[in-house]
Amino acid sequence: MENKKELSFGKVADDFNRQPDNLYFRNACKQLCDIAGVSTAAITQCVDFTHDKVRALAFYHDNKFIDTVEYELENTPCKQIIQGENCFYRADIQKLFPLDHDLVDLNAESYCAVPLKNSYQEVLGHIFIIDDKPLDDDKEKYFSIINSFSSPIAKELERQQNEIIFSDFLEAFSIQQGDDFFDQITCYIQNFLKVDYILIAEKKKEKTIKTLSVCYQGEIQEGIEYPAAGTPCGKVFNKLVCSYESNVQGFYPGADILKQLKAESYIGVPLLDV
Repeated sequence: MENKKELSFGKVADDFNRQPDNLYFRNACKQLCDIAGVSTAAITQCVDFTHDKVRALAFYHDNKFIDTVEYELENTPCKQIIQGENCFYRADIQKLFPLDHDLVDLNAESYCAVPLKNSYQEVLGHIFIIDDKPLDDDKEKYFSIINSFSSPIAKELERQQNEIIFSDFLEAFSIQQGDDFFDQITCYIQNFLKVDYILIAEKKKEKTIKTLSVCYQGEIQEGIEYPAAGTPCGKVFNKLVCSYESNVQGFYPGADILKQLKAESYIGVPLLDV
């Protein structure tokens, strides 16, 4: 019987692609509990870019769904999964994380989880199972079960997040073209992302970069022209997405533009003629 269940993973996961959003995640949790033979399963997404808190998109426990909850990751086994690691605790989960009182409420004895990653391998959330008794020694069995669901779930979660972003950006695309077109775009994106600077730039033939618009904390600044070499922007103009969460000046010590903007982090994407 167990082998038949294992063979059904792919079919069950494929079926989820045809489910409405909320039902999609709820059904996944229920199926995970049934197939893995555990009491609890949940799917979460990170609340913000700090990855300090997650929100449960679906939470199934003891044959019923629990209302959506948010919780801090500190002192929980979930923290290391959100940092990108698989996690397996066969038993004694409450002893290992004594400050996680939710484990007590769930009567948790064991725990297994994998991160949910987008197409850029960034962590979006995680999917976990909990049981009130020790899990089998074969942790790869549980990872195989969860991973059968994690890929389509991550794709669906990424699709939903992109849909929200694109919907919000429809307002930006309604901006009328004119002399201040790029200024309106940079101000809109800056307000949306809540970052210090947004720049739109073009590469000049003489291997320099010239900004078309610079927005700093909601205010349009004077244009800047600077060398492309030795900057992260040079990579972007080679059609690469470039991202540095911190210490970007350490990676490009000779980039005066980064010093001028007092940059600590950076993300750039190419504008392609498609």
